[in-house]
Amino acid sequence: MNRVETTWMRSGALALIATAWLAGPAVAAERSETLTLDASALEVENLVGSVQLRAAAGRDFVVEATIVAEDAELLDSIEFRTDTAGSRKRLRVAYPTDDYKVFVYKPSQGYSGRSQVKYMGKKVTVTSSSRRSAANLYVNLVVHVPADSSLKLDNLVGKIRGDNIDADMRLDSASGQISIDNSRGELNLDTGSGSIRVAEHRGDVRADTGSGSVEIDNVVGDVEADTGSGSVMLRAISGNVVADTGSGQVELEDILADRVVVDTGSGSVTAERIRGAFEADTGSGSVRIRDFEAGERIKVDTGSGRIELSGNMAAVRQLDLDTGSGGVDIQASEFPSMQLKVSAGSGGIEVQVPDMQMVRSGDGFLEATLGDGSGRGRIDTGSGRIRIRKL
Repeated sequence: MNRVETTWMRSGALALIATAWLAGPAVAAERSETLTLDASALEVENLVGSVQLRAAAGRDFVVEATIVAEDAELLDSIEFRTDTAGSRKRLRVAYPTDDYKVFVYKPSQGYSGRSQVKYMGKKVTVTSSSRRSAANLYVNLVVHVPADSSLKLDNLVGKIRGDNIDADMRLDSASGQISIDNSRGELNLDTGSGSIRVAEHRGDVRADTGSGSVEIDNVVGDVEADTGSGSVMLRAISGNVVADTGSGQVELEDILADRVVVDTGSGSVTAERIRGAFEADTGSGSVRIRDFEAGERIKVDTGSGRIELSGNMAAVRQLDLDTGSGGVDIQASEFPSMQLKVSAGSGGIEVQVPDMQMVRSGDGFLEATLGDGSGRGRIDTGSGRIRIRKL
């Protein structure tokens, strides 16, 4: 059963807001509604406004909505529609898109610009610039999420923030920041433009932004971070890691994983205190790893950029390092057992490894057996010096 409670602002407060409206491009009226939905899975759709996610006290979803508009007529144009979508209940905030194609959104902070989106089958524009034919209208939501539930949220323009949630969540925004703290469950976060931040989470995390940084701290679970343009910072992750950025640097700290995979079209990769197999590919950018407890495989390829590895390499059975332009520097406290082939197109080769048997060497190449030779290693640089030595 869905219950709706409506609360109007007091006339004195309305008068104050009206005064602010005369002084500038603010809104003039607000109305609040509360909806209670008995469901284990909920889908929420909103065109524009901020969304806060909080833990529910009971087993129902509770949605507190605040409609903000330039006048009372626009307030009444908003409808809250509920239906069933598959196994989920769905709450849709219906805007007057037949009457308006442009909506003005000017929160105190967090949005500036223009977004063209499709909402409930209609193409509309959300802008921070006032227009005569536009509607100054948006809806802020507070969603109370019950434990062990599932939430799918599409908030096209505006920030999404959550704290202390115990649920699986899929959160989408065309333009807006997403931040989640102190929560549990599977997270799937996607924003076309805006940063993503996750901290103190238990569960797998997938974060994707077309343009914006990704910062994820202290997660027990697998992590995937993808940004078309922006940096990626991952710290204190206990789980497998995939990080991908079209343009931007990747920083990793305190990663405990079976496998770490990093890809940057243009941008450096720096890592400290990494444990596990490691793969990195940069079109242009250096790769530096320190305090590395290496897994069985290390594969690094840079079109242009230096490769530096420092740590314990004893577990490595497959080593493949390749840079088109840039040196390679390896310092190891323990070396792997492998058949090693080293080639430097332009640049010297310096290898100082205990328990190494030289097979053959010449101008710009070296082949040697390390330990019992059970693994395979290849290091190749088109231009750059190669150094391998004891840490």
